[in-house]
Amino acid sequence: MRQGFDDIVVGAGPAGVVLAARLSQDPDRRVLLIEAGPDYPDPARLPEDLRNGCTPSMVDHDWSLTAERPDGARLPLPRGRVVGGSSAVNSCIALRPEPEDFARWTELTGGTDWSWPDVLPYFTGLESDADFSGPHHGSGGPLPLRRPARSEFSPLSAALVEAATAVGHPYVADHNAPGSAGVGPLPLNLADGGRRVSAVAAYLDPARGRPNLTIAADTLVDRVLFEGNTATGVVTVSAGRTTRVYGDRVTLCAGAYATPALLHRSGVGPAAHLRSLGVDVVADLPGVGAGLSDHSQVPIGVIPVPGLCDPSDPCAQVVLRYTAPGSDLPNDMQLYVLNHVELDVYAPHLADRVPGGRAFMVTSNLMAPRGRGTVTAVSRSPEVLPRVSIDYTADAEDLRRQRAGVGLCRELLRQPPFTALTKELIGMDAVDAEAAGSSERLDDYIRQAARTAHHPMGTARIGPAHDSDAVVDGRCRVHGTERLQVADASVIPVPIRANTHLVALVIGERVAAWSAQEHTGREGSGT
Repeated sequence: MRQGFDDIVVGAGPAGVVLAARLSQDPDRRVLLIEAGPDYPDPARLPEDLRNGCTPSMVDHDWSLTAERPDGARLPLPRGRVVGGSSAVNSCIALRPEPEDFARWTELTGGTDWSWPDVLPYFTGLESDADFSGPHHGSGGPLPLRRPARSEFSPLSAALVEAATAVGHPYVADHNAPGSAGVGPLPLNLADGGRRVSAVAAYLDPARGRPNLTIAADTLVDRVLFEGNTATGVVTVSAGRTTRVYGDRVTLCAGAYATPALLHRSGVGPAAHLRSLGVDVVADLPGVGAGLSDHSQVPIGVIPVPGLCDPSDPCAQVVLRYTAPGSDLPNDMQLYVLNHVELDVYAPHLADRVPGGRAFMVTSNLMAPRGRGTVTAVSRSPEVLPRVSIDYTADAEDLRRQRAGVGLCRELLRQPPFTALTKELIGMDAVDAEAAGSSERLDDYIRQAARTAHHPMGTARIGPAHDSDAVVDGRCRVHGTERLQVADASVIPVPIRANTHLVALVIGERVAAWSAQEHTGREGSGT
């Protein structure tokens, strides 16, 4: 190593924050954490949109990414551009995946590194659960979580519980218990007063005083530097100045959109595409950016009775997790009621339909999609956002399950608990109440309305070296390279049936543990 750092971590999202905090626990290890967005080291001066966990922030600290649908439509892809990444702007939902989600990971890695017994201690270790104890819950972790009591439910959240149980879904007190299915309160990483507890608050703020940890905010990473196929550092751009920073190991934690684009700019990806960008090929890996998976969400907007949508309530308090009719994969669907939605941000085309611009929404979320999209760098410049292409309804089975999901949303909205709170449905003009059974008209609505549920993954997925679609091995090291890793939702090989926040934290924890072991081993061997 010429100069600089033992570890360079690119991207201060949840996984990157965890990785930097854990690695810097070793006082002899020099760690650099790089983030394109701003940093707010003083919690007392945190902007209100980041402090308020009751409303997701989708404007002030956003990347302004969009996805392109085959018909040319542009779909917003909100992602946090700030130290903390999307953990600093999200809805604070702290759901775990199904244990069976990790079975495929184990198959692809040929070992047990990602089996449920291996990852469970990391899920329990990161949390401080105020409501449940026992072998599936933790009490001493850095991330506090609690579920709203039934007395704290908004009228809309209470209506979802009452309507869903009325049509046969069981009440579930703990959605983080393995195999739970039904309707009940969400575990949330919210503190008193609705304050968001991001990965920064949980992991990074306690580590800021370490002299061996450097945080470089407002800094873009242009590309990874290589000598042969060994990563030796990165090229950064900040305030118009380009700098080479060297390190003994580079870990990309830039997220499922930015990580594959950065790999492309660095010479890792499909050789033909890299050459078209004028980039020298370091490793020909066709899977980089090729396996984008995302949970889709189909919303139904509702004009409430006056005074109903209170922005001091958490955006989401309750979820219905269930299995789509005809599906052989349990809990492949979620149904939410969003207590308050600012339509000028979430659905501008509907804002003028609602006095005050605030409505509530009931959403059908597909958690085990079969369809895939792509992420592609279109320029060698880090200032140019990548092209994201996805069609949430291209797969017939995905469309079928969302059709049934929207049907369930409408069934619940017709139940008395909701009709008492509802003035008018909006945004479903092409599907009036009596014609909702028309699959053709409903399919057209779903195709137009389907959007991201904010959980992109799989664009640099785990798998063996002989798998042409795989990008990293079971310990997240990039195939065909040395000293280069990926640690974020990009590595997830198959869609998980939950929000990705907790999984990103666990990925950061796992890679940190392996990196520490490898570092100690190198020092012990004298290399």
